[in-house]
Amino acid sequence: MLREVERFCREHGVIRSGEGIVVACSGGADSMALVQWLMEHRQQWELRLCIAHFEHGIRGEESLQDAAFVEKWCMEHHLMFRRGSAKIPELAAKTGASLELAAREQRYGFLEGLRQELGYDVIATAHHADDQAETVLMRLLRGSGIDGLAAMLPRTGCIARPFLSVRKRELEAFCAARGIASRYDATNGMPDCTRNRLRLELIPRLQKEYNPNLVESLCHLARLASEQREYMEGEVSGILPAAVRRGGKELSQKVFCEQPPALQRTMLRRFLQEGEAGCRDLGFQHFESLREFLLHRGTGSHMELPRGWKAELSYGWLRLCRQQETEDVPLPERRITVPGRTLLQEYGISIEAAFLSEKPVHTGPEEFYCDYGKLPGELVVRPRRAGDVISLSAGRKSLKKLFIDSHVPREERNRIPVLVSSDLVLWVPGLRRSVLCPVDEDTGKILYLRVMKEEVRGHDEG
Repeated sequence: MLREVERFCREHGVIRSGEGIVVACSGGADSMALVQWLMEHRQQWELRLCIAHFEHGIRGEESLQDAAFVEKWCMEHHLMFRRGSAKIPELAAKTGASLELAAREQRYGFLEGLRQELGYDVIATAHHADDQAETVLMRLLRGSGIDGLAAMLPRTGCIARPFLSVRKRELEAFCAARGIASRYDATNGMPDCTRNRLRLELIPRLQKEYNPNLVESLCHLARLASEQREYMEGEVSGILPAAVRRGGKELSQKVFCEQPPALQRTMLRRFLQEGEAGCRDLGFQHFESLREFLLHRGTGSHMELPRGWKAELSYGWLRLCRQQETEDVPLPERRITVPGRTLLQEYGISIEAAFLSEKPVHTGPEEFYCDYGKLPGELVVRPRRAGDVISLSAGRKSLKKLFIDSHVPREERNRIPVLVSSDLVLWVPGLRRSVLCPVDEDTGKILYLRVMKEEVRGHDEG
């Protein structure tokens, strides 16, 4: 067993030299084997260890005895020990979560908090091949795809699982050979949750009647699924940068539709994971509906998603937003200081105004100039209004039509700054400049304006 675990850890980079490790230890044979194995490699790999036990308050006195057992063992072996606890039955009743889920969340919260407090690198758990097989079978029965079937990885973020390649019976034999005592959690022998029923009832029956090597087969499936997922992730990593914009908040419909279905699913999952937190864990039905939405719908289409989220398509880009985010929030009117700099924080820009002695030779979409003496009133920046038009060389055009022709998403149109003088539209920065107040040979003062992007701060920021 030792040779196999060392090979597995080297191949997958599970445990790395010099790391600080919080070792999750329940007192059972699996976790006691993990503590012993890490102790035996502590000097060779220059490891720093902290043994962590979380008492769930589920099994009364037995649960307290488990904690005392682990603490005493650590004291005898001069190991750092930390203990956490919670009243899981009360928490589960309050939140409506299952005992299993509530216990898991509290346990990992304690372990992660301890890791950060100590400044350690990783949390090591004693998950083994039998646990992996249970996880794969459970996800298979739920209809998971490749990602789900990959199940537990050797190392995911700050979680390391050195024992995934060995069976539970091997860990028990390891403890027996070294005379390591352990505790037994009687709840593991009760068929009161899905995982326990799989372990106690379904897997033994499948092994007896269909495949005696079922655990190995399920672990092999997980390994193949993990390798395929890794390959797909690599492919998407090369595609995604060109398929997203605005900080990863919008996904290109064109690039998405050009990919085969397998890459579409991986791309969409990555977009959800790296974008809006509330949409990371969509169920299969909603996930596939969103994929179909991208494939077959057009500009202006929208679909509702769970937890108050909404998907919208606008000129070839998918955007996810909270339903209330689509409501218009009126922005203020702001007078422009001439000459000088005006910060328009609500619009995310500032405008610099100056007088020039000569007409600029070249200007970009973020620049504007006019005859200052022809302005009918002071300069003001405001959002668009119903009936606004801009005078162009080819005639007058409504701002609504201008935004449509310029492919400006509907939800952004009321947040675009419009420069006006006595309500005459002079300029929509970044889009079009009007022909009003032109510079000619009789011009006295040439007014020059330039827009610069500014960081938009929330109300609670300094």
